[in-house]
Amino acid sequence: MLIIDQKTEVNAARTVLTIGKFDGLHIGHMKIIKKVLDISIDSDYALSKLVVSFVNHPDELLKNNFKGNLMSETEKTSLLMKNNIDYYCPLVFDSTMRDTEAEVFFNEYIVGKWHARALVVGDDFCFGKGRKGNLAFLEEACKKAGIDLYVVQRETYLGAPVSSSRIRAALEEGLVFEASVMLGRKVMIKGIVEKGNQLGRTIGFPTINVSVAKNKFLPRFGVYGGHVIINGEKYRAISNIGVKPTVGSNKVIAEANIYNFDEDVYDCFASIALESFIRPELHFSDLDELKKQIEIDKKSFTND
Repeated sequence: MLIIDQKTEVNAARTVLTIGKFDGLHIGHMKIIKKVLDISIDSDYALSKLVVSFVNHPDELLKNNFKGNLMSETEKTSLLMKNNIDYYCPLVFDSTMRDTEAEVFFNEYIVGKWHARALVVGDDFCFGKGRKGNLAFLEEACKKAGIDLYVVQRETYLGAPVSSSRIRAALEEGLVFEASVMLGRKVMIKGIVEKGNQLGRTIGFPTINVSVAKNKFLPRFGVYGGHVIINGEKYRAISNIGVKPTVGSNKVIAEANIYNFDEDVYDCFASIALESFIRPELHFSDLDELKKQIEIDKKSFTND
């Protein structure tokens, strides 16, 4: 997969193109990606598969209540690559992009730089200044430009459309199973194992601390059952997301106590998968109380 910037013209005669926020690449987004793949296979033309998304979430500029991305840019790029996308263009959503008229964006980018022969969008897709680039606009513009327009209906879960905001709401409640269903995969926190204060070792529960990507949306602070993947190996674990109030920390961390594991994995890449919410983050009077609670937490998850 070739990554191009928004100033670069794609090096392909024709593309099947999709554009969107794609925050989390949840099951609704992947339905769109699958349509792109299907069109590229079934078309009479040689169509390169192009995905255009945002390297920063538009809510960062448009609203004051931006809560973080469900997926880091690295994670998004990796998943698109696994799905055999040919080109990925990460757009920067800034004031210039916000104020670009829909017609200008369509002609300069969709037609001019990205050479779209087919365009795939969700049924709630809008773009351009004032969100005037709606489906009615696209139907007319694509017809004039000789572009086939495909509109993909949203995926639903429990009778309601799947959306990134709905997944965030589930995670805020600690509902990681529901969030996983809508994501189409486990809720994961991925990063490099870094040195902590090694307090866990002193109470018999050594943990790994995983760095959290900037602007990463984190679930409800608390303790979760799940597993950790390090160096390709999967281990059962309980994890804590939060600030460790018992030891007076205010830094948000993701740490995991891996069952029957005490290896040196500093600077290794690790993935913490959250499968069930055990309890909210609590403040304990001393380390002995914390140790007792961790033993209860581990038994609780083991007996699930």
